[in-house]
Amino acid sequence: ALKSFAAKAKQAVVSVDLAAPQVVDGKALRSAVLAEVGRVVVGNESTIELMLIAQLCRGHLLMEGPVGSGKTHLASSFCQAEGLRYKRQQFVADLLPAD
Repeated sequence: ALKSFAAKAKQAVVSVDLAAPQVVDGKALRSAVLAEVGRVVVGNESTIELMLIAQLCRGHLLMEGPVGSGKTHLASSFCQAEGLRYKRQQFVADLLPAD
């Protein structure tokens, strides 16, 4: 189900071509993303909405929370539903720019 949604999402998301951006139905996209990610992750609707906003604004996202709260699972499920590449960056106190 996630793979079929990813194909539809690629058609609905704003074009990455900044010279000719496309208009997208935000309400329909929001509903579709919430429904698809909601099949895998229960709750966290507000977090999923913020993730979608960060994606549409072409920004970055920092997820903080206690160990075992499902941050990694939520992020990977969101990316899989959207057909995006997922990369996790573990933060530690001695993190260097090259890491």
